[in-house]
Amino acid sequence: MVTIEPWGPDDLPLLRAVLGDPRMTQHLGGPEADDALMARQERYVKLNQTGPGRVFASRLMMRRSGSSATGSSSGRATRSLRSAGP
Repeated sequence: MVTIEPWGPDDLPLLRAVLGDPRMTQHLGGPEADDALMARQERYVKLNQTGPGRVFASRLMMRRSGSSATGSSSGRATRSLRSAGP
């Protein structure tokens, strides 16, 4: 199951993993500097609180051995960046 949640203050690690990783950004001009990521995080959170648009993170929920688990086979949450707005 996939859930979509509003971007929040705790999503900075996701932003760093996606836009700060050279492998993820090799076709986009390379990774963003940490200060640029922090500024982007602040904009995303503020946009969700007061702006005309929204930014979302999607989470993959997986079931293992009859119990509910979140994330990939390593047990970590898997999230991705989604944005919506004008």
